[in-house]
Amino acid sequence: MELIRGVWRKSTFMYKSGVQCVSLRHSGTTTSNVAEVAVFSRDGDSGLTITDAGDTKPKDDMIFNALGATDELSSYIGLAREFACDGKVEHPYVDKLKRVQMILFDLSHAISKSVPGKTRSFESKHTKDLEEWILEYANQLPPPEDYIIPVIT
Repeated sequence: MELIRGVWRKSTFMYKSGVQCVSLRHSGTTTSNVAEVAVFSRDGDSGLTITDAGDTKPKDDMIFNALGATDELSSYIGLAREFACDGKVEHPYVDKLKRVQMILFDLSHAISKSVPGKTRSFESKHTKDLEEWILEYANQLPPPEDYIIPVIT
């Protein structure tokens, strides 16, 4: 948790591109020993963006929804992992949470490089690992007393 607090306090985001490095601060200033690199074009985008596969798509395309959901899930898992590391004894799930994050990174990469009409392979080992962990953890829970009905709010 201390790591998150330390990163949160630092309002600097380092963006590395080749040998150049830029420091973006919330105040908009850059450090003096760092080269400034434009990270925007000021041309606008008409609501379109380019995928890693090179296709131009509207920003509300389902591929960006999938990427955003995957990134958000990875963020929550990373936060849970930091809480699990906080304290004197590391929780036994820390390594598995890290592995789930790595699987999500692989999944995001596969989604971002996807090409319409072509299927990309995703390692079946990832799916098998996740299914095994779900069963392992589900067996540790008490049996449900009621039906669980998913609801969108």
